[in-house]
Amino acid sequence: MDCPSARADDPMERLTASAATKRPANEHEPEHPMPTGSLSGRLIRYHAEQHLRRQAATMQGAFHCKQAGPIGGPGMDHNRSLPVSDSTSTARIGAGLSAMVVDDDPLMCELTCRLVQDCGFTVQGFTDPREALRAFGAAPTALVVTDWMMPAMDGIALIRALRQKPSGDMAYVILLTTRQDRDDIVAGRAAGADDFLGKLMTTQRLPAHLQSAARILALHRRLTERNAALVKAMGALQQAYDRAQADLAIAAQAQRRNLPPSYATLPTLRIGAVFIPSAIVSGDTYGYGPVGRDEAYVFAADVAGHGVPAAFQSVTLNRMVRPDITTGLRQPGFSPAAILAELNARFATEADSDDPYFTMILMRLGQEDHLDLALAGHPPPLLTRVGDAPTHVDLTGFPVGMLPEATYEDVSLEFRAGDRLAVYSDGVIDCTNRDDVPFGEERLADLLDAVRDQTVEHATDHIRHHLMSWAGGRALADDVSLLLIERTAR
Repeated sequence: MDCPSARADDPMERLTASAATKRPANEHEPEHPMPTGSLSGRLIRYHAEQHLRRQAATMQGAFHCKQAGPIGGPGMDHNRSLPVSDSTSTARIGAGLSAMVVDDDPLMCELTCRLVQDCGFTVQGFTDPREALRAFGAAPTALVVTDWMMPAMDGIALIRALRQKPSGDMAYVILLTTRQDRDDIVAGRAAGADDFLGKLMTTQRLPAHLQSAARILALHRRLTERNAALVKAMGALQQAYDRAQADLAIAAQAQRRNLPPSYATLPTLRIGAVFIPSAIVSGDTYGYGPVGRDEAYVFAADVAGHGVPAAFQSVTLNRMVRPDITTGLRQPGFSPAAILAELNARFATEADSDDPYFTMILMRLGQEDHLDLALAGHPPPLLTRVGDAPTHVDLTGFPVGMLPEATYEDVSLEFRAGDRLAVYSDGVIDCTNRDDVPFGEERLADLLDAVRDQTVEHATDHIRHHLMSWAGGRALADDVSLLLIERTAR
């Protein structure tokens, strides 16, 4: 333990001398008159005597003091034997913790150092607060016990300066003072003091205050260790998350490659697509292609749920609804309802299964001015005829995979050159703005009516931007997909 040493051989005699005489003032230390007969002098002597006498019978070991102030010259070392308590009630309070005592009075600094050391702390003592501040900057201590009234830098200024150091906010600071006014306590708290102790009561109460400090410092240490472990765990989780996101991004690219182009021309048809996944991967899917030379098929599906399970099911479905996989699609004049029934027979499971079901719409378009379609739980499409406002096509049907006994029916619609059919998932009409107002079917119908004179490409781009603007830049709650199908002249 490094503490300032005085010139007398006996600390009690030095303490008595300090209380009985005036210390000469110099540029470092003020004059402190302490007559022997004064109340302060008697109290200091009484408490010091009681403390030292209680420990005299059991004290042992060596006490090393380092002169940190002006007395004896700067940096002077003094080695002398001083008793150290072996009391088990206090010796373990500050075990493993470092402390710093700052008091311009060498005797009070030494006495306080002794008390702090007896409680198990490793102590450094300083009579010059400026040197204490430099030492703290080089090697921060867990505990700082400082006097208030000091000439070179008072305790308030020292605490403020300590708190500005990199580790200063973690130190526990006890301010020793005879000032007990409310304004003084407020000033000390504002400067950063954690605790206060009257100097005249130091010997009796300091161990209890040190015990509280050690408990709080132990909590700080455990919290710091747990925070470090948490930061490490969060780092590992972040790495795992980044890897998962990278894998999902690759999966999303593969899923998009599995979809047909956003714009295409088929026999007597022009098709545009809007596709906005709510996550990186999507449960929505769509597809189209020729059937023979004169017909085409178009479908859209929405797998229940979100994320990877829904995306996996949608990719599986997209690859199944192709002429090379589904036999019925190879035949001109195929029945969309028959294809839905075939898919339902494959995907229908028990009610408690975790396999997701999906909604779907499938249509066949030929050279004639009509189309055949069947619906399985998908939102009814909006038909915009030349010169008319958009209207819903009246269709119903159970989602595929929900009921093994579900049946489906074909509906034939007149579909002439210039007519448009909008097929969309429920993510379009359920898209909400910042006020949680859904986009809704009426707004969608108005939007389709507003873009009726635009090309399919421009119309779908306008719809995409309008939906994103409605969402206000927020992540979508559900996948969004929309197909705009226009009959072209032969």
